[in-house]
Amino acid sequence: MPVSFDELVAANHNRLHRICRAYLPHDPAAAQDLYQEMLVQLWTCLPGYRGEAQLGTWVYRVAVNTALLFQRREQRQPTARSTSFDLAESLPAETDEAARALNTLLDQLHHCIALLPDADRLLVSLLLEDASYQQIAEVLGLSVSNVGVRLNRLKKKMAACVAPARLAD
Repeated sequence: MPVSFDELVAANHNRLHRICRAYLPHDPAAAQDLYQEMLVQLWTCLPGYRGEAQLGTWVYRVAVNTALLFQRREQRQPTARSTSFDLAESLPAETDEAARALNTLLDQLHHCIALLPDADRLLVSLLLEDASYQQIAEVLGLSVSNVGVRLNRLKKKMAACVAPARLAD
């Protein structure tokens, strides 16, 4: 049964935004541009979807490939966009302190994810999307056991990255 583009976007809207945030954590304007580019790519590629992979896996592949190409293009031709964005500073003053601390921690986590190489960043973003090891293996072309080993190493790397930032607070 063919899926409509509107249904595809509705089902994957939040997922696509999280991928954009993972690749461009400090530039909301660029993340929005990337989101629009992902939609164009999904629209263009949807007629070619053959159903060989699960639709969610296919969406990930299109979105991540688009993000990688976008990122490479941005590195070659940097724009004059502002690159400073602090989620904690954007919260209203009456926001409760626990929520502010959580948002600061999430911002630090996104910063650490952005420092990872492309393949590792994708691996972490798939894990954060609650993809199974099997689904991650399909998207990345790895064995399930290799996914487990790499994720274990990445979890340690991420903990080490976030820990110094938390000590500075």
